[in-house]
Amino acid sequence: MVNKLALVRLPDSFTGAQLTDNVFNNCKLVVSKLDELYKLDDSKFSEGTISNEPIPVLNTTMLNRQAYLWLNKQFANLSIIVNELVVQWNIHGVVGVPDYTDTTRITLWLPQKLALNDDFKNNINSNWQIIESKLNDCLLFFNNLFQKGEN
Repeated sequence: MVNKLALVRLPDSFTGAQLTDNVFNNCKLVVSKLDELYKLDDSKFSEGTISNEPIPVLNTTMLNRQAYLWLNKQFANLSIIVNELVVQWNIHGVVGVPDYTDTTRITLWLPQKLALNDDFKNNINSNWQIIESKLNDCLLFFNNLFQKGEN
C-alpha cells in the first residue's frame, strides 16, 4: 500500500543550511513517492517504470551562486518529473471525479534571489504544498479507479 506524501515545511526562521537540507530531503521524498506511483502504474498497465535521477548533493553550506543554481535546478526538475507522471496518468485515464478530465500540470516558483525572508519561505512552502497535493491527488485517483474494480 502506498501512503500519502507528507513534505516538511520550512519553519518561520531558518538558516541557509536548513533551507538546503529541507530541499534535499523533500526532493528525495518526492522522487521516492514518484517511484512508488510508477510501480502502481506498472502493476495495471505493464509499461515499465521510470527511474528518476538521484538528487545531487549541494557541496556548500553557504548561500551563494552555487546554492542558488542548485535550488533552481531542483525545483525545475521536480516540476518536470511530477508533470511526467501527470501526463502518464492522464494517458491511462487515471483522473479524478467528478468530471474525469485530465489532471492539470503543476507550475512551481523558482527563486530569483536568495533572500531568507517570509516571502521566500512562503514560496518554498507553497511549492511543497503544490507537489504534495498533486501527488496525493494522483494516488487518490488511482485508488478510486482500481479499488472499485474498474479496469
